[in-house]
Amino acid sequence: MTIGCIIAYLMNPLAKFYERKLFKNLKRGRWALSVFFAFATFVAVIAVLLFILIPQLVNSVMSFMDKLPEYQTQAHALFQDLGLTEFIHIPESADEVLSRFAEWLKGYQSDIISFWLGIAKLLVNVAIASVLSIYLLIAKSTLKSDYIEFLSALLRDDKLNSLLTYVS
Repeated sequence: MTIGCIIAYLMNPLAKFYERKLFKNLKRGRWALSVFFAFATFVAVIAVLLFILIPQLVNSVMSFMDKLPEYQTQAHALFQDLGLTEFIHIPESADEVLSRFAEWLKGYQSDIISFWLGIAKLLVNVAIASVLSIYLLIAKSTLKSDYIEFLSALLRDDKLNSLLTYVS
């Protein structure tokens, strides 16, 4: 729920901008269209960021894997120069490193599964938060008037006015 409120808070100025500038001549549905376009812009920005970051990450990993034998040789030479080869074993080939890494990963299978389940849970939460944020933005005026009515039932007029002045 918190994520949905944060998304709605971030999209609200953009939706207001679209309502004032893009849909100012419409009589009905201005706010709904503004919220839709704000959400589409939000998703587009995230998609562009992912399209920029993911290929860069893949290139970095591939570059690292290509240079792994060179890094191994340099590390082995450094440890030999320092006289540490008795204490630290540097594998001779990249295949040995990869097979050791695969063995190491086998010990963390449950952690890896938990990680990916956590990612799936996060994606579901973001989807729910997105729907909630759209609802909050579309129903903003109704929610605001209902909230003021609820507060007026709880507070005296002078306290309500000072609170609304402070919040506004």
